[in-house]
Amino acid sequence: MAEPRKSDHHGFYVKATAASVTVLVGFASLDRHWTLASLISLQPLRFALLFLAFLISEALGALSDRSDRLRLIDTESWTFLFAMLLLAPSTLLIVAVGAIRTCIELAKRKAYATAWYSGLSIAMSLAVGATVLHLFGIFQGFATAGTLGRTDVMGLVVAAEATALTSGVLRSVYWSNTRGSSLLLGVRNEATETLLADSVLLLLGVLVVALGLEGWVFVPIAVGVALAIQLGAMHALESNRARSLDPLTNLANRANFELQIEAYIQEAIRRNVKFAVLLIDLDGFSEINDKLGVNVGDSTLRAAAGRLEASKRPSDLVARLGGDEFGFLAYDVESSGDIEAIAQRLRRKLSEPLDVVGCPVAISGTVGVAVFPEHGSNANDLMRRSDVALFRAKQSRAGVVTYLGDREKFQAGRFSLLADLREAIGTEQLYLVYQPKVDLATNRVDGLEALLRWDHPKLGLIAPGEFMPLAEQTELMRPLTTWVLETALTQCSRWHRGGIKVGVAINGSAKNFHDLNFPETVAKALRISGVEARWLEIEITESTVMADPTRSKLILEQLRELGVSVSVDDFGSGYSSFSYLKNLPITTVKIDSSFVTSMNDDINGRAIVRAIIDLARSLRLTTVAEGVETQEVLDSLRVMGCSMAQGYFILKPALAHDVTRWLRLDVMDRTSVNELR
Repeated sequence: MAEPRKSDHHGFYVKATAASVTVLVGFASLDRHWTLASLISLQPLRFALLFLAFLISEALGALSDRSDRLRLIDTESWTFLFAMLLLAPSTLLIVAVGAIRTCIELAKRKAYATAWYSGLSIAMSLAVGATVLHLFGIFQGFATAGTLGRTDVMGLVVAAEATALTSGVLRSVYWSNTRGSSLLLGVRNEATETLLADSVLLLLGVLVVALGLEGWVFVPIAVGVALAIQLGAMHALESNRARSLDPLTNLANRANFELQIEAYIQEAIRRNVKFAVLLIDLDGFSEINDKLGVNVGDSTLRAAAGRLEASKRPSDLVARLGGDEFGFLAYDVESSGDIEAIAQRLRRKLSEPLDVVGCPVAISGTVGVAVFPEHGSNANDLMRRSDVALFRAKQSRAGVVTYLGDREKFQAGRFSLLADLREAIGTEQLYLVYQPKVDLATNRVDGLEALLRWDHPKLGLIAPGEFMPLAEQTELMRPLTTWVLETALTQCSRWHRGGIKVGVAINGSAKNFHDLNFPETVAKALRISGVEARWLEIEITESTVMADPTRSKLILEQLRELGVSVSVDDFGSGYSSFSYLKNLPITTVKIDSSFVTSMNDDINGRAIVRAIIDLARSLRLTTVAEGVETQEVLDSLRVMGCSMAQGYFILKPALAHDVTRWLRLDVMDRTSVNELR
C-alpha cells in the first residue's frame, strides 16, 4: 500500500534547532551591550509582576490543553511576554521563556519532540519580534523613560505582526511535517485561524507596559485587564474550533470534513496524487442503543472513533458525520488495491472485541468509497458518490464498495429517490389507500389493509416495490413505519367515531422486527389515536421472520401482549412456512394471491389453497385469501371454509373517503358497486 510522503522527523527537529540558534545568535549580536540583570534593575517590580502574570497565563493554558499538539494559540501569554520583552529585551530572557515552555509541556506529559518544538517556536518568534524592535530603535527609550517616538508605534505594530507571523509559520511547518503534507496546507489549517488573536494579544502587551510606566500600582490593573482579554480570546478561539468538532468524539464534524476535502483537493492537484473519501457506517449500532441504552451507545461511538483515529496514517483524517456514520480521508493512494487494503484494515479494527462499561459489544463497519479525481472534483460530488457506494455496500452486504462511475447512474437515481422519500414523509406526497377484507360467512367487512402510495412531484406515482426496498436498507424505515401506523390508526379512529367499527392492518418490515423498540412505537400510536389494540393488525412476511427468528418471535410476543393481532402475509410462497405456524404467536394466515387467483383453473394451486385452509383450521388460525378477482373464486373459497377474502373483485385499494362511502352501503349493495372496483 502506498504510504504518504514520509517526513524525516529527526532531521526536521535538527533543522528547527539550528534555525532557532541562528536567529537567537543574530539577535544576541544586536543585544550584546544589554544584560538581563541590568534591564530588570530598571523596572524590577513591574518585571516581577509581568513574570508572575506570564506564569499564571501559562498555567491557564496548560489546564485547557489536553491534546498532544501545539497550543491552539501558540502561547496564551503573548501579552505578558511582549511586555517583558519591551522592559528587558535580552537573549537570556528569550532563552529562559523557551525553556519554561518546554518544561511546562513536558510536565503535561506531552511528547518530547512536541515539547521541544514548542519551546523552540516561542523563542524563535520572540527573537524575530525583538530584532524588529531593535531595528526600529525602540528599546532603550521605552525601557528607561517610557516614551514613544513618532516611528515607535509603527515599529511596535511591525514587531507584533512579525512575532505572530513567525509563530503561525512555525505551527504550520510542524503540522505539515507531522502529516507529510505541504506547508501551504499547514498554513490553511493552522496559521490563519490564530493570526489575528496572536496579533491582538501581542499589541496588548504595549498597553500593559504603558500603564505600568505611569506607576507600579497600575500594573495589577493592566495585568487584570490583559488576563480578561486573553481569556476572552482563548474562549472565542476554542468556541470557533468547537464548532468544527463533534462534541461526543472530538473528531472533525461533517462541515469540517467537507472543508478538509476541499483542502485535500488543492493539495492533491499540486502534488498530482489521488485520495479517497471513505464513508463508514457501523453495522448493528442501533441494536446496541436499543438493548444496552444510550450511554453504552455513546461509549461505543467513542471507542469506534478511537479505533479509526489509531488506524489512520499521519496524512489521513477521521471525522464523525453524524449518528453512527464516520468519514475517513485516505491521502496519497496509488491504486484500488491500496484503497481496499485501507478499508479492510479499518473494518478489521472496528470488528475487534470491545468491552464498553463492562458490556461485551460487537460491531462491524460497511464502507463506501469515492476517489479523487475519478469520481468528483469537489467535496459535494465526492461525498454524494461515496454515499451512493455505501448504500450499495449495505444493500449487497459486500463490506466495501467503490463508486462505479458512469455505471453507477442507476444507483445514483435510487439514492436520489431515497433522499426524496426522506423529504416526503409527513407531506401530502405520501398517502394511504385501504382494501377491505370481507368475512365470507357473513359478507361483512372485518378490517381494511392500509397500503402506502407515493405521488412524487416530478416522477408521478411510484410503486411501493420501487421505493420500499430502498427504505428497508436504511434507518428511514423507522419514521416511515411510524407515519403509516399513526395515519392508519387516526383514520380507524375516525371510522369508529362515525359508527363504522372496522380494524386496520399495516405491513411490518424486517427493519421493524429488528427494532426492539417497535412494540413501544405501536403502543404509543395506539395511545395517541385512542384506538383499542384489538382493532390493529400487523402483517409480516415469512422472509421477515426468517431474517432473525429469535428476535422476531420476541417482538411478536410483545405485540400479542398488547392485544395486537399478527398475520403472516403471502403465506405459501416461502420454503419453511409450516414449521413457523406452530411456533409464532400469530392469529391469521394470508394465502398468497399466486395460488388464489387461478385456483379454479390450476389443480395444484387449488390443492395448496385447500391444504393451507385445512391446516390453519386445525391450528385455530384465521385464513384470508388474497387476490380474489372473480365470483367463481369467491364461491370456491366459501366451499373450502376459508375465513375471509380480499381482492379487486371485492374492492380495489381506495382512498379513505371512498372506502367510507362504500362501507356505508347495505351489505347486498356492495357487490354491485362498480365505480370503486
